Amino acid sequence: MATGLGDLDEIAGLREAYGLDPVWVMPEGTTSAAVLDGMRLLADEVIARGWHLTPRLHVLLWGDQRGR
Repeated sequence: MATGLGDLDEIAGLREAYGLDPVWVMPEGTTSAAVLDGMRLLADEVIARGWHLTPRLHVLLWGDQRGR
């Protein structure tokens, strides 16, 4: 999971070191607002690197509710 743009450089290093492909990036967050803010922050850079961006759909739907 990514929390900021600095995490993308770490992901790039891991990708190169271990030959990982495809790369999926998921922002960290336990509220809909936090997940959406993270996606907005990361989207342009993730797309520019040719990676995939995915939400935390369960958080968007049910918040921080466990067992859903």
